[in-house]
Amino acid sequence: MQCYLCDSEITELNKTNEHIIPRGLGNNIESATVLCNPCNNELGSEIDAALISQLGILYQLVALARPGTRNDAVTNGLLDDGTPVRFEGLLKPEIPVEIHLPGIAPVKFTAQRDEIESKARKKLVQLKRRFLDLDIDKAIAGLEIKEYPERLIYFSNSSDPKQSMVGSPAFFRGIKKIAVNFYLHTGGDPMYIRDVIHQVRTGEPAPQVISKFYYPAIRPVYVPSEGEVSHLIKLVGDLEMGVLYCYVELFNTNSAIILLNDNYDGPAINQQYHYDLINRQHLTVPITLPFKNRSHVTDHFIVDRNTNMEGNATYQRTRRKLEELIRAKGLFI
Repeated sequence: MQCYLCDSEITELNKTNEHIIPRGLGNNIESATVLCNPCNNELGSEIDAALISQLGILYQLVALARPGTRNDAVTNGLLDDGTPVRFEGLLKPEIPVEIHLPGIAPVKFTAQRDEIESKARKKLVQLKRRFLDLDIDKAIAGLEIKEYPERLIYFSNSSDPKQSMVGSPAFFRGIKKIAVNFYLHTGGDPMYIRDVIHQVRTGEPAPQVISKFYYPAIRPVYVPSEGEVSHLIKLVGDLEMGVLYCYVELFNTNSAIILLNDNYDGPAINQQYHYDLINRQHLTVPITLPFKNRSHVTDHFIVDRNTNMEGNATYQRTRRKLEELIRAKGLFI
């Protein structure tokens, strides 16, 4: 086997287990026949990191929601106005605090309740170097402590508190990599997807759009069961339509479709990967994409349709489900 990026032969010396879906998003499928170790490391630090920066927080919540698991990692969140809120082990939130002083903007920070005064004092000591008449004790007595509004917390790894608003060239490059990995892992011939491999390798845009968010107007591709949060990949090579495409659904939200080849004449393909992240089990329910003819597939990449509403709805559905599972374990969120 050859590495699909550098074309070098994969040997015992340079082979590696490539995660079809980045490990930081919850992966249960690997391949030692698609990438060599140097290329895997390079893509991991670039492409996978960009995808995880937008979606990784959902996997942190999945880890908390799983039965019998405990997570003491620090997690960052944002209030709806962008104020950062730090969550410590078991999602114990730090409290937003503001110091109001005449002539300057409020000084904002977050802290555990028993650390508020000490943190405020440190900040005031620093300010006193600029404002010599500052009365530190008086300022501390007037601290504005905000009990955080529970439903206005957003978990985010970006500057935008609305984490459901994902998507960028880096995001779709990562989605294309998942599709390429899965296609080759299931035995696909790289000659049919050379253009997509080039885009994954270089990050250069395609001559025409080949990747888009996908939320069918009539019915969703898949409706998860209660207590399920899953990853889904559906790969189809349809000779009658002459198309090769891949549907990727992460955390039952952020659904995208990639047109791997619009002049496909290779073997018929119907492969899927479906994994429940909460219960850690593979699912076998057959998934069917609602494409009746070639134009139904290709027109999707021509028509410009705003999917923010659908994307946000699926994201909020996943978030609510994770919150319910975490609360059921007696954890605070």
